[in-house]
Amino acid sequence: MEGGGGAAEDGRQDTTPTPPRAGLNELNARSMTSVTIDRARGVAIETAMQSFTLNSPEGIACATSKYNKPCFGIDLGGTLCKVCYFEKAPSEDDTVEEIQFREKIREILVSPITYGETGSRDVHFEFDSTMLGGHVYFMQFASRKMPRFLEMVESHNVVTKHTQVCGTGGGAKKFGKRIKEVLNITITHSDELNSLITGINFMFKQSRTEAYRVNHATYEKDGKRQHIKIGRTSFPYLLVNIGSGVSILKVYRDGKHERVGGTALGGSTFFGLCCMLTGCSTFEDALSLAERGDASTIDLLVEDIYGGDYAEFDLPGSTVASSLGKLANPEVREKAKRADLARAVLDAITNNVGSLALLHAKAHNTPEIIFAGNFLRKNWISVARLAFSVEFWSKNARHASFLTHEGYLGAFGALMTQLGPFSTPAQSPERPRRPEAAHSGSSSDSEDHKEFNAAAAAEAAAASGAAEAAGGGPQQRSPNNEE
Repeated sequence: MEGGGGAAEDGRQDTTPTPPRAGLNELNARSMTSVTIDRARGVAIETAMQSFTLNSPEGIACATSKYNKPCFGIDLGGTLCKVCYFEKAPSEDDTVEEIQFREKIREILVSPITYGETGSRDVHFEFDSTMLGGHVYFMQFASRKMPRFLEMVESHNVVTKHTQVCGTGGGAKKFGKRIKEVLNITITHSDELNSLITGINFMFKQSRTEAYRVNHATYEKDGKRQHIKIGRTSFPYLLVNIGSGVSILKVYRDGKHERVGGTALGGSTFFGLCCMLTGCSTFEDALSLAERGDASTIDLLVEDIYGGDYAEFDLPGSTVASSLGKLANPEVREKAKRADLARAVLDAITNNVGSLALLHAKAHNTPEIIFAGNFLRKNWISVARLAFSVEFWSKNARHASFLTHEGYLGAFGALMTQLGPFSTPAQSPERPRRPEAAHSGSSSDSEDHKEFNAAAAAEAAAASGAAEAAGGGPQQRSPNNEE
């Protein structure tokens, strides 16, 4: 958040003003809009979306009097800092000081000067909540800009003795002492994975539009999402959080979880390699390059080895045998295009995550695979490839699901620890692994989840073994060309 506008989906500066906040009796009448990309033309199209206003669940009153202080949830990751801010809805009991503070901080939040070249305010993620009694904002900026962010907060005097801040992620500890020195406040720390699960499960309970699936064959062109319901029968589910690295969690219905795996090859790996190979300077530049690239000029395919399909294992010739494998040829290295390199690196990281996710889902008997994390932000290529990879290698026994709020759920979970009464889930590393019900609920606007059974497991295992024999990943063709 250093000094310049947040980027809209089409790359232009987002200067969308925030409408005046309504009272509680008006909050529930609002609905969100989301931005869907017309991928072919690369422009942003606002489309109507199901209401994202979060209602108070039955039996729980709107305890707005409890949430009468400004609250921040901050997720300080290795690459990005994600911030959630809660603004209490106006009430007749507001003091002049409270009204002035609310107006001042809102003015800062909507200003294009606030976010700089590395930051953005994600207006399309914001929502009103009758349960919380206010409005939630979502912002992010590069973690390396934290010193500049602290200077801005101090200079605008937007933190008072009443401000509540909960931090999560490694940076919350790294910058904790500096934050106390500059802002004279102490950050409450929340465990990173606990915060993530708290944020996700709150959204699942309160929103019909948080989880979605895509048609990998058409997502590039239409950007359409098919919202699904994550209900009681969806647990335990496998959560694959893709940030700088990747964590894979098994999440139980009571909110307890265990980390069952992960990989060091994540979003920062993609970005770092792209910087070295292509000279790009931002994550957005790397994605933009990848969108224009053709990985088949860089990857070694089955057809490059066998001269066509590998019929014995039912592997099409376009299947990736070795990611970036053609770069072993000096002539290919000489002619390699920047966009093709970026696409090949992105596909390699994505295919690896998809393969690990499916193997862990089979090992831990979790039919529902949910992908989250800021790596998927504006990254339609990886969303489509993950959807395709899971379906392809599982013979359609499993499907990939995604989350609307992507990388913000850790910060939102940290915010929720301030707003409670929601309990923070505890880790459960010793929880016994018993066979679980292998079906999940779905809303009326989505396909029913296919039941996982022994026959499907055998087929998935055979497909996985064939992939290992060939060296590798699912078909390389762009999602819109896949059959």
